[in-house]
Amino acid sequence: MIKHFAFYFINLILLLVTSVGCASAPTGRVRDAHLLYDSGNAGRKITSVEKFGPFYEKVETINGAVRTSYRPFLYSSVYSPKENASAKEILWPIYSENVRGDYKSSRFLFWFWTDFNTTDNASRNRHWLFPFFFWGTAKTNEEYAAFFPFYGTIKEMYFDEISFAMWPLWMKHKHGTQTTTSVFWPIYSKTEGRDMSSFRVFPFYGESHRKDKLDSHFILWPIWNSATYYGRNPGSSWMLFPIAGHVDTENEERFLVLPPFFSFAYGRGATPTYRSLSFPWPLFQIWDNQEFHKRNFIPFYIHQWDDGGKLDTKWYLWPFINIREANRSNRTESSFSINPFYYSSRIFKNNNKESDEVLIEDYMRIWPLYSSRKDLNEKYIKIPDLTFSKRSGVLSRNILEFFTLYTYGNDKELNRTDHEFLWGLYTRGYGNNYSRTHIFPFFNRRRDGDKIEWSILYGLFGKKYDGDKSSTRFLWFFGD
Repeated sequence: MIKHFAFYFINLILLLVTSVGCASAPTGRVRDAHLLYDSGNAGRKITSVEKFGPFYEKVETINGAVRTSYRPFLYSSVYSPKENASAKEILWPIYSENVRGDYKSSRFLFWFWTDFNTTDNASRNRHWLFPFFFWGTAKTNEEYAAFFPFYGTIKEMYFDEISFAMWPLWMKHKHGTQTTTSVFWPIYSKTEGRDMSSFRVFPFYGESHRKDKLDSHFILWPIWNSATYYGRNPGSSWMLFPIAGHVDTENEERFLVLPPFFSFAYGRGATPTYRSLSFPWPLFQIWDNQEFHKRNFIPFYIHQWDDGGKLDTKWYLWPFINIREANRSNRTESSFSINPFYYSSRIFKNNNKESDEVLIEDYMRIWPLYSSRKDLNEKYIKIPDLTFSKRSGVLSRNILEFFTLYTYGNDKELNRTDHEFLWGLYTRGYGNNYSRTHIFPFFNRRRDGDKIEWSILYGLFGKKYDGDKSSTRFLWFFGD
């Protein structure tokens, strides 16, 4: 019902808006649209922007993706034909849906549902009316239903299957070859499966066995725990909580005092370079492995890095100040942040920044006042910018863009610059054979090469020139 009402209501607004709406300059806008990204998370150059104040915006990108937003809260849709994916919000946060190929997930208030194949009405589906009702169809076309905590069965949600009656009185769940039965959860539990079994009467006694891997026991948990390990790293461990503990395996020996707060471990066998010291955990930690290292002195200083140069991150007065450098494939990203007010990052195409570097992105945000993004050819500024992420989605589409008062775009390749105030009510652009002046709704003039057009009150009177050709428009409906 709400979807049909919203559809007709939105189309009525669209008819009214597009009859008086205005086009905004897309100069410099690449990620501003928050459109669906492809599998490589590539930014997409924006080719067209239409606005009606802060209330309506339509954005199109070079790869055909389109975002349409009616603010605040009313409606937003995003569609990416290359990815065959879309997202939609109606009266957000009341209704939302996401589609990718034949997969669709939706939410209406506290009702969540998923259709795993929209082309087949009998395919797998799942419904959850939070927090009590569950129903759906499993991969095997078996239907299921549950009313928590009284009675029912839930399939393919966290576990392969969960059944319960008057939970926590009785419950059974299956995962792979394992089946676990619980009575008065978590007191009594028994698990059976291929090459494994476990049993507990919590907290008095429990045991677990995995063939050729592990035998473990506890008595009066957490006071006494012990285990014997087999396979690639044989050995044993014990812990008398909260007094002491010891781990002795082929690849590690660990000593614990007042666990888990104080411990020391060193490697041997296959991990001779491993070292770990907590004094006390988690505030003070030193951790070294063959390639990865950690120094945690929370909250004053945290440093994590690897010898291969893939990651180097530092925190000062955690969680406020962060310096980070990451290398993935042929990209290097360096960032600096003072949370939540300042963030900057630079992304290069090559790992070696000393030669043949290509700047993919230079980004800075001073929250909530300002953000800028630029690469070799383009620069885009937003004032203010209330988002906390470069790729924020639903909040920006439906609410936060409502508060952006000024944008600046510059394209070096096209030699163009555009300023936009108050959601396009005033626009000024200039560049190589390009100029634009727009004062909504009174006056609009645009020159792009040999094409020149201007109008008063959106068609009360206007002229268009295209080389030797010209046309006139007056009283909105008349002209040549």
